[in-house]
Amino acid sequence: MLLCFIVWRAAKYANERSMQKRQKAIEKFEHEKEQELYQSKIHFFTNVAHEIRTPLTLIKAPLENIISSGCITNAEVKDDLDIMAKNTNRLSDLINQLLDFRKTERDGLRLNYELCNIERLVTAVYDRFRSVMRERGINSSISMQNSNLHAYVDHEAFTKIVSNLVNNAVKYCASRVSVLLSADDERFTLIVKNDGNIIPPEMRDKIFQPFFRLDTTMHTTASGTGIGLAMAKSLAELHGGTLVMDDDLTMNVFRLSLPIKQQPTVVLPADDSRPADDTEQHGDKKYTLLLVEDNVEMLDYERKHLLKNYNILTANDGEEALQVLADHTVNLVVSDIMMEPMDGMTLLKNIKQSATFSHIPVVLLTAVTSDSAKLEGMENGADAYIVKPFSMNYLAETVANLLRQREEIKKAYIQSPFVSSESVSISTADTDFLTHLKEVMKKNIDNNDFNVDMLASQLNMSRSSLNRKIRGTLDISPNNYIRLERLKAAATLLKEGRSKVNEVCYMVGFTSPSYFTKCFYQQFGLLPKDFNK
Repeated sequence: MLLCFIVWRAAKYANERSMQKRQKAIEKFEHEKEQELYQSKIHFFTNVAHEIRTPLTLIKAPLENIISSGCITNAEVKDDLDIMAKNTNRLSDLINQLLDFRKTERDGLRLNYELCNIERLVTAVYDRFRSVMRERGINSSISMQNSNLHAYVDHEAFTKIVSNLVNNAVKYCASRVSVLLSADDERFTLIVKNDGNIIPPEMRDKIFQPFFRLDTTMHTTASGTGIGLAMAKSLAELHGGTLVMDDDLTMNVFRLSLPIKQQPTVVLPADDSRPADDTEQHGDKKYTLLLVEDNVEMLDYERKHLLKNYNILTANDGEEALQVLADHTVNLVVSDIMMEPMDGMTLLKNIKQSATFSHIPVVLLTAVTSDSAKLEGMENGADAYIVKPFSMNYLAETVANLLRQREEIKKAYIQSPFVSSESVSISTADTDFLTHLKEVMKKNIDNNDFNVDMLASQLNMSRSSLNRKIRGTLDISPNNYIRLERLKAAATLLKEGRSKVNEVCYMVGFTSPSYFTKCFYQQFGLLPKDFNK
């Protein structure tokens, strides 16, 4: 009997262990499936958001042009346009919210902590909802127990947290919303209450999960994406704080608690700061732009807007763009990133790694907002990075600013005797080319027979390729480049003061002192004999 009991217990134990293992395997499998479903949802919504950005830009940019033109005199029409503009911005904000949530889940956000007036930030967000609450007859209140409260927060992220909490309270309340701000020595707390349908205690953790929505029979019919509270919680945790629901059965109470002090963070500089407002006008269309975009409507709108000031060439993908670059002289490229078969990032790499095209500035347009994508663009040599939807005026200003900067750098090289040609380079390929070019010139500086054909031969380039590259990089012809480098070498020798003017003339490859003097004066505005005085 004892032996039978032992065998029975062993079999029962083995069976229980087996059942536990199966249960754990099932739970693990279900968890993995939930994660896959969750990731597929995020991926789907992110891709849809990316696709929405391009048509949204085509709505937003013309709308801004119509409103700013001042041609609308009918007050009713103007009000309608203003409403359209506000809702376009709202749609843009919703897309950004989804993409920001994707960023917090996948890559994490780089928070830029700064000392902010918390009372002022909370009040500013609350004031945005005053008109909505007044229209709906909501009894609202805001209370600040600590006046002039300052804390280290990421301004944008904190504003999103508060905006989501207040928006959620206003959307689902019955008749009352209250906001309370308090603080102690180490943390501050923001409490947002509403008297809507009370969320059951067992659901109060789940509402912070992405895409979780309560049954509309329990709640109001207000619409939402199901990511606002999830993003707010993620941002609160990134601040080292918490966002929870209190165990209150009379009201829905959301409690945000954040540290007052934060460890300083190293923040990457902004990759596309807004250029100056004064856009340079090119009435003679001195410059030629290449627009690369696979969306026909977007491409046509960009072309029409920029055609007023520039010569425009177009391409529908990266491969076509490279062919256009090979056949035409282009001063700047504006390219979308998401294209087939060759995307904008690959096109950028081809341009910046090519000795023929590396001097051409490139502006990337994209719906991808992640820092990693921006860093990839900058590491590959992008001169500006603009996120969709964008203002067409902003694109025009960015283009004008880049062209103006390039023009000023080239002028400095031409007009100053001691500015090196390498200062003009905007890529590694440019630097290598200009360094090699200068080395060849230095070896032949005293050879008065040295000409463009010999320069092209020593650089292993055709005369036409050399002409295009030097004109594109330095904005002068190869003949003028040779003469300018001779004159710059002469300026260096004259400054050293070891040689006379006539000696310097022959040392830098001029055969006539009078011609040398004439060229030197025309280039630098001083006679050689007066240069070092």
